Amino acid sequence: MLRIPRRAEEAETGEDAAGDVPEDEDEEGQVLYFGGATEERTEPQETEAMQIAGRINEALALKRVPKPVLAGPVDTAWYDELGVPPSATSEEIRLKYLEIAEEVEENLAFLLEQGEGGEYQEQVTARDDEDDDEFEWTRWEEEGEDAIALQPESSLAQASPSGEAEEEADILAEEFYRVSNLYQILSVPSLRKIYDEGGVEGLAMRVPALSKGLLEPERVLKMAQGIKTPTKVRESLLLRQEPRIKTFRRYQGKNSIRQVLRRITDCIRVWCFKSKESLKFRSNTIYEELPEIAVFGRVNAGKSAMLQHLFSATKPRKNGHFSVAQRPGKTKGIQVYCMNRRFTVADMPSYGKADDRNQEAADVHANWTQNWEGVVQEYLNTTHWLRAAIYVHEISKEVIPEDLKTIKMLRKQNIPILLVFTKDDKVDSETHRHSRVMRLRRKLKWPMNWPHAHYTTRRGGYGQVFKNMVGTMMLGLVATEQREDAWFALKNELPDIFWDYRDKYVPKPRTFFGRKKALKKSRTYPDEDVPYTDEELEEEE
Repeated sequence: MLRIPRRAEEAETGEDAAGDVPEDEDEEGQVLYFGGATEERTEPQETEAMQIAGRINEALALKRVPKPVLAGPVDTAWYDELGVPPSATSEEIRLKYLEIAEEVEENLAFLLEQGEGGEYQEQVTARDDEDDDEFEWTRWEEEGEDAIALQPESSLAQASPSGEAEEEADILAEEFYRVSNLYQILSVPSLRKIYDEGGVEGLAMRVPALSKGLLEPERVLKMAQGIKTPTKVRESLLLRQEPRIKTFRRYQGKNSIRQVLRRITDCIRVWCFKSKESLKFRSNTIYEELPEIAVFGRVNAGKSAMLQHLFSATKPRKNGHFSVAQRPGKTKGIQVYCMNRRFTVADMPSYGKADDRNQEAADVHANWTQNWEGVVQEYLNTTHWLRAAIYVHEISKEVIPEDLKTIKMLRKQNIPILLVFTKDDKVDSETHRHSRVMRLRRKLKWPMNWPHAHYTTRRGGYGQVFKNMVGTMMLGLVATEQREDAWFALKNELPDIFWDYRDKYVPKPRTFFGRKKALKKSRTYPDEDVPYTDEELEEEE
């Protein structure tokens, strides 16, 4: 609705110049017009309001006009190259493309065979009379180009060099490359619609990314044939797998500790705590719900090397996890890693001996007391989801007061501790190993019902046996629901695991005659071939 000022002439007659009677009049003497802005007026000068109203009505009228429907595509050149009508369906275009590809394949095979001397060489070698062959060649050499000109077209094609066949093959390959590009565009409904409406220029304006290139003809042909390219199968993060035939023997082989460790392929660095304040970032995260294992030990005892060797399927060296070095003090801060999104492992900083005679040892001890001891103490106080701890001790080193202090700190928090003697390759025999273990357990004041394990990263020997032992014990502690369950597993289940593995690395005793081996003392499972139910498998696990 526009307010138009009343002119003097209209005021005298009561009508406007066009003969319209004003519909309404306000107090100021202005006339209100409804919808009469598009009618022509007799006055030579129109007001600015009337011009604006006219333009608005024209724009509204243009919007109401239905858009013209295109009778057909603007450009049909690409359809003609493919040999299909513009109204062809996507399936018809695909079939035509496959037909062209089959023809191109046959032609290329023929040209390549001809270029390698297939037909011509076969005809030459099939001639029985060598004299006639020599006569023909001498006649061609004597008569020159005229003789070649008189030969039929088939003989000229046979005498043509292989370079022409290769050129024809290149030209045919380029043509098929263009046909593949056309098929890629016309097989996509959105791109085909743009091409029908605006042609090549419309595609260039609305889809500029096409100028960067399309797929290779080989991939386009496979897509048209319905052949799916193999994609990398995402590996499962489940630690336990069910065999197809559920017998206990197959279940035991499928879920042996060696196979389970190989299935731990995903490792993520979650945290690196270097201060007490940084420990607060764990609150309200998913990692509070996952069980955690912490690894403690003296400097250069082999903590990071053991974790790197134990979880070798995660490629820790390539990803920079569990860093190791010759110089002590490589691990700085509490490094926490998430394994297969099932549990977390904390690689703790190392402590050293307070020895003023060795400057390097004094620096490590000072760094522990000033920077890391308070952070570790706060970590133990606040990490209620910590299931157990692994204390690593080198089998060739003696016990120092700092070792006893660390073990006392863990016992004070009522945390189950698994003792692991690393660098087992330094012992000479089982007698030497047994004497060292008894001496260290006595010095560490280790309870008799708490088991221990051995470990070495050297190849050969009992390295794989020790890896399976530590892996079984560690996963047994991780699989518990609460810390009390971990205590029960440490005192009741882990000793049985230790004795089972001990039979594999301890030399078996012989009989009096030295010929027959003594019977192996280990757990036996009756009726191994009888299929077990899911409940029985869970109970056995």
